[in-house]
Amino acid sequence: MVGIVENQDQLGQIRNRIRSIQLVLENAGIEESATEAEWILSHAAGVRRSSIFSPIQMEKINWNVCDPVIENIIGRRVCREPLQRIFGSWDFYGYEFSVGSEVLIPRPETEGLVDLVSQWIREYGTSESRIYGVDWGTGSGCIAVTLSRIHNHLQMVAVDISEGAISVARENSRRHDVGKRIEFILSDGLSGISTSEEISFLVSNPPYISSGAIEGLDPEVRDYEPRLALDGGGDGMDAYRQIVKEIQTLEIRPKLIALEIGADQGESILAVLEPLKKYEIEVIRDIYGKNRYVMARSS
Repeated sequence: MVGIVENQDQLGQIRNRIRSIQLVLENAGIEESATEAEWILSHAAGVRRSSIFSPIQMEKINWNVCDPVIENIIGRRVCREPLQRIFGSWDFYGYEFSVGSEVLIPRPETEGLVDLVSQWIREYGTSESRIYGVDWGTGSGCIAVTLSRIHNHLQMVAVDISEGAISVARENSRRHDVGKRIEFILSDGLSGISTSEEISFLVSNPPYISSGAIEGLDPEVRDYEPRLALDGGGDGMDAYRQIVKEIQTLEIRPKLIALEIGADQGESILAVLEPLKKYEIEVIRDIYGKNRYVMARSS
């Protein structure tokens, strides 16, 4: 009976703290405050969010240690610093990735891009087939690392113009034990890679926000994401134009070009990709029904 009473008391403390955190976040204008309150408490307590109400996990919580951590996180979050930045890592496709200030925080929408490329890889060849992919603008490395985890026969090159991003991506590749199958190159696009290799596919989630729209973004994005990973030029299409120009210089072009785009860029991307003859181009919607991906397959 003593154990039950103690657990009930601990449960009450957990619920009270979650409500208190939620209220502070709501007052700061933060959406999804209830969910974030649970994330904050579970992170501070060192337990999984999904098991925070488990009696075994509740017994592990030391409030003398936990409460100062909660206060620190709340203080940063009400200034609109993203939780992912505060925690230093975040889940993508079931894998945990370091997300330092040098890289864009991986979004759920990009998991859809990984799904599309992964499906193409399965259709393209057997597990013995040599598949060589390029992740253009790798950032945290979430695309290259995840694809390499899924497909053991995949070799990848991950390029980025940011030295800090390359460092974070390399760290993430080591964390997930695929570092030997991914070559990381500090390069502005394809200029730094060998063109003698036949590229099976090119995948990219490049900067696609127009320069003039950045100031109107949420503070979490505007103030805490690297501008280099956001700014797509005057119309948001500069990176796509660069990709097209670089592909046109290749003797053997990729069999697949897979891109993430902004929700309002479906028509614009078709115009940008128009010079790539002999590709069948499809704009695909994400799970929210918005234009989000482009799959260009060589015909």
